[in-house]
Amino acid sequence: MERSHSVLSREKALIRYVADEGGFVGVHNVADTLYSFPEYGRMLGGYFLSHPWTQEIYVIVEDPTHPSTRHLPERFKVLEEIYTFREWSRRRAHALISLDPTSVDLSKGTGLDNDYALAWCHHYGRGRVFYTAFGHFTKTWREEWFQKHLLGGILWAARLK
Repeated sequence: MERSHSVLSREKALIRYVADEGGFVGVHNVADTLYSFPEYGRMLGGYFLSHPWTQEIYVIVEDPTHPSTRHLPERFKVLEEIYTFREWSRRRAHALISLDPTSVDLSKGTGLDNDYALAWCHHYGRGRVFYTAFGHFTKTWREEWFQKHLLGGILWAARLK
């Protein structure tokens, strides 16, 4: 019982920190945790729903001015385990990169609108949240585009860019 209370206290502390001008950076599977704490999903911008595609895909950079994307071409190819999300909305988060739907078999997808954001940012309270769904494969972490993407997101969340 005490351990559960302790975990809940840490979760609430994280939410308070971010809301009080903190920064949060989430990578890939951080969207697949803490389902019993709905405020985490609201802070992150959504929860994992499924991964219908693990393949080479094309992605579209939606905001080429953000520190996490300004080094990227408008459209590029990447091998990734593609997440879809529940409780994600463009009304609450700013999409940075999305799946090019022409590069996959959409019948396997779970999005009714075929809108698959893969990286986003938003403000949570007075804090900043950056999330990227990339990073499933070790190879991705070694790629310069991903390192710059992640660093740009970290700098943005920390208000250093």
